[in-house]
Amino acid sequence: VATLERALVTRTIRTRNEEFTKPLTPAAAEATRDALAKELYSRVFDWLVCKICAATAAPPKDSERFVGLLDIFGFESFAINRFEQFCINYANEKLQQKFTHDVFKAVQQEYSEEGIPWDKIEFKDNAPVLALIESKLGIIAMLNEECVRPKGSDENFVSKLVSVHKADPAFATPKLGKLREVQFSVSHYAGAVTYTATGWLERNKDSISNDVVDLMRKASNDVVSEVFADQEQGVAEGADAAKGGKAPNTVSTKFRNSLKDLMDTIGQTSTQYVRCIKPNKNKSPREVDSAMVLEQLRCAGVVEAIRISRAGFPARMPLKDFIHRFTILARAIAGCRFGCGSTPAAQAKAVTALAAALPAGGGDLREACRALLAAAGPEDTQQYEVGRTRVYFKSGVLELLEERRSMLLQAAATEIARRVR
Repeated sequence: VATLERALVTRTIRTRNEEFTKPLTPAAAEATRDALAKELYSRVFDWLVCKICAATAAPPKDSERFVGLLDIFGFESFAINRFEQFCINYANEKLQQKFTHDVFKAVQQEYSEEGIPWDKIEFKDNAPVLALIESKLGIIAMLNEECVRPKGSDENFVSKLVSVHKADPAFATPKLGKLREVQFSVSHYAGAVTYTATGWLERNKDSISNDVVDLMRKASNDVVSEVFADQEQGVAEGADAAKGGKAPNTVSTKFRNSLKDLMDTIGQTSTQYVRCIKPNKNKSPREVDSAMVLEQLRCAGVVEAIRISRAGFPARMPLKDFIHRFTILARAIAGCRFGCGSTPAAQAKAVTALAAALPAGGGDLREACRALLAAAGPEDTQQYEVGRTRVYFKSGVLELLEERRSMLLQAAATEIARRVR
């Protein structure tokens, strides 16, 4: 205990010719204590995950494929948003970009496979926000730079952000408030979040001295000594980087690299998304707060995904199903039963459609669908497209056809009932 206490309240400083011990201030000692707790938790957690994976994983030769489950928090925005909220929202920005691109690429790929011409679809891209965070002059880089400055401070960090990014539409600073000198806002995908940078430099450094590392490596507990066995090299590299004026391996750098590895892994998989929506704040099983649900759908990108889909051909139906369902419209127009007073030209189109759609006609499915649409569909041919396996409709077209079909069936039922009576 005495050795641990000494390592937490003092720091050994080594020069070329001498070595001496420097007492730490109470604040510095508390920071060292907190950094040790975080580092110990992180390393034991990683060690535990590795042990579980080693015990449950299949042999390498049988593990060519895997199923991974990623459970993440949504965007966070509180009255006071600190470094932790920044990291969480940064991860959500990366994952949101992946989700939006997956939706866009899925629509694009389906249209290409079906031979459907499509115009460029505009969608909300959060690339500028990610550039603000992770570019060479982004928030993370400038935070790391301020951490290695001898007189770096949270105020200087925010001041430099303002000077560099004041013209960036994704960046803003509050005009009023006691904390405005240490606050800035980022316009995330889910909305603007104001961060309070108090303590960010210390949280980002989160470094422990060589004295503490040496003590952990010599610990009597086998787990502790094992998880810190490879720490010496990392500390030396961090110290060399700091001496050379480069950013050491800070928390934000570790987080960014870890996030990059995660995105690389996700990029190599076939991704499926499950969105969990909280219906109300009262934990009631029979209550739905519509505004709350809509806000969650918007923040999760579901509303944008729907908009992307609707920008093209949101409704679609397999060719066979379309012929089976809507041949009745061509019959009515042709005057076979329950005629609707159609013109001779319309009747001719309907007869052609029937010849192609009925089994005796012998036409292929795509031509039959085109004939049916020409007879019973909208006059504007830009409102639909016939693909290789499906018929695609602009917004409202399929609903119109369904309405005509329902009215026709209702008229037929009325006629049957009249004749039976």
